[in-house]
Amino acid sequence: MEQPTGTPTTPAGVVACADRVLADLDETMWVAKSSEELVEAVVVAERLRAHLAALEAGVLAEVHARGVAKGELAWGSTAEWFTHLAGTHRGTGHQTIRHADTLVNERTATHSAMVAGRVSPEQAAVIVDAIDRLPTDPGVRADGEAFLLDAASRLNATDLAKAARHLVEVADLDGAERRTERELERQDRAAHHGRFLAIVEDGAGGIRLRGRGTVEDGAAIKAALLPLTKPQPAVDPRDPDGDQTVDPRDHGARLWDALVETCRHALTTDLPPDCHGARPRIAVTTSLEVLQLGLDLGRIDWAPSAPISRPPTTGWSSPPQWSGGWPATPTSSPSPSAPRARSSTWAAPADWSPRRSGGPWSAAIATAPSPAAPGPR
Repeated sequence: MEQPTGTPTTPAGVVACADRVLADLDETMWVAKSSEELVEAVVVAERLRAHLAALEAGVLAEVHARGVAKGELAWGSTAEWFTHLAGTHRGTGHQTIRHADTLVNERTATHSAMVAGRVSPEQAAVIVDAIDRLPTDPGVRADGEAFLLDAASRLNATDLAKAARHLVEVADLDGAERRTERELERQDRAAHHGRFLAIVEDGAGGIRLRGRGTVEDGAAIKAALLPLTKPQPAVDPRDPDGDQTVDPRDHGARLWDALVETCRHALTTDLPPDCHGARPRIAVTTSLEVLQLGLDLGRIDWAPSAPISRPPTTGWSSPPQWSGGWPATPTSSPSPSAPRARSSTWAAPADWSPRRSGGPWSAAIATAPSPAAPGPR
């Protein structure tokens, strides 16, 4: 192996000299090397990478402290200059500059471990971020750094990050609780804004429910349905005198039945909320003239309870006045050619169409009859 001649006089010359030494391995036929040599080469290369990262951290910390990038190189910041020089991501560039200053000035033990090759750059980044989240007491931070450096000899960066989070939670219980509460509030808001319920047909004669809501919504639903899911033993109808049989429904079926029964009970007892809880209604669009002149009450299958007083004219001159109960069949019906209004109680002729002449159209709201009145059949 050819050794470089002369002694470098600048830091850049030393690094360039090391690069020229490593260049002798560029043409190495690794296929001819033994497994032990390959593994040893990777181990030393990783140790060298950590050493170079520690060396670079010291140089970057000094460049940042002097403001060279802004004052002499006309860059907006040291992080922007380094990001461009290294060709890395902006977030990585800013993190490298921030960590470099912390490693050199505060986390000296971690920096020394990087120089010795015991800690990788990724592990050092985890340690620096974790110590920054600890309480500001110097003793607590020194103990935390020592604990994480010891753990770094056994754990990779991912597992070390988990250990660091646990350390922060143990060392700063109040701060961990505050962060947990903020995270729960954020998750609750996200769940509330993303709430939905979808009821779709499955194409096989049934439906599927799919939805999402907050934990509080789920607790309210469970509180309403779970008491109704108790198994109900029954008697076999083919053997009334026999013993009671076990409820054949599983928990899922009982929960579904509880949901359906709760909805039916709400509908039959007027329990839905007043806001957006109105009963369905049928809107019949017709004109006032058709309502006065065109109704053929003889076609309506109602049970008359009292006669209707009607003026001796060919049509209604004013809205009919019922003497009591539901309307009876009038003594004289309008002309067969008169149009008839649509109604949910009888089928309109196929050629029927409302007259659009005369007064403006209006919406007649057909609601369910009161309990005292006989319903249409």
